[in-house]
Amino acid sequence: MPAIPPGTTGITTPFQRRHVQIYHNVSGGESFVVHCKSKDDDLGQHTFGPGQMYEFKFHSHILGHTLFYCGFSVGDFKGVFDIYDHYRDIYRCPTYCRWYVIETGIIGRRQPDNVADIYFPFT
Repeated sequence: MPAIPPGTTGITTPFQRRHVQIYHNVSGGESFVVHCKSKDDDLGQHTFGPGQMYEFKFHSHILGHTLFYCGFSVGDFKGVFDIYDHYRDIYRCPTYCRWYVIETGIIGRRQPDNVADIYFPFT
């Protein structure tokens, strides 16, 4: 797994750039499709295969709640998850939010200590 970037102390500012990274962590698995959106931005549909990573960057909305959600589709499995929620993630992943797609769903890891703390199962 990637190392936590230097200089990430858990201290965050409203203007700080956020990174969301989604890793395809299913060895020998098939490619999957991800489509991420916020209230203001549609990031489009992206397909990536095992060992690849999809990333997007943004600045939190200064006056309100920043929320990005992503739809995932791989084979017969689908799901839509809140991939970045300002109120949940401002201290959980102050600059880098990392998600790992596994066989049964997606796992989120906290930035400061890289501990898996969120799991969303596919349906």
